[in-house]
Amino acid sequence: MKMKEIPYFTRSVDRAEKRFADYKARTEAQARNLGFVCAGNLGKGSRNRLNTITDKSVRLYSAYTLRRLFLKMYRLEDNGTRIFWAELNDILRICQTEASPFHNYDYSSFAWDDSDLEDKYNAVRHFIDQYGTATDKKYLLPKFII
Repeated sequence: MKMKEIPYFTRSVDRAEKRFADYKARTEAQARNLGFVCAGNLGKGSRNRLNTITDKSVRLYSAYTLRRLFLKMYRLEDNGTRIFWAELNDILRICQTEASPFHNYDYSSFAWDDSDLEDKYNAVRHFIDQYGTATDKKYLLPKFII
């Protein structure tokens, strides 16, 4: 029995499409959960407010939009500057692994070189105190579903 020939280019396009679909599905699933950002330590009031704001009728469906919304609502008030988040994101980008809850997001690094090691350490220390490390699989289970 003769097998049908599939040109190499067609196969590679199929592979690329599948990869992109997987990436999109993974990113959107993470964003819908949102608990992955903070290891599920939100209080009840915060959770209710978040559910209200991301109500389905508002159509905040892209991962990028949801992440921006999350950071806007839950930035650390005493350090809640854009530079603080940029430094923190840069540290997390360096630390991340394939299984990391922070995987698949864009991280700004514009402030990394301007801050000394102590600031970076304090930023991460504070983040872990507030939210935990969020690396344990059990914390990545949905804490609330949008």
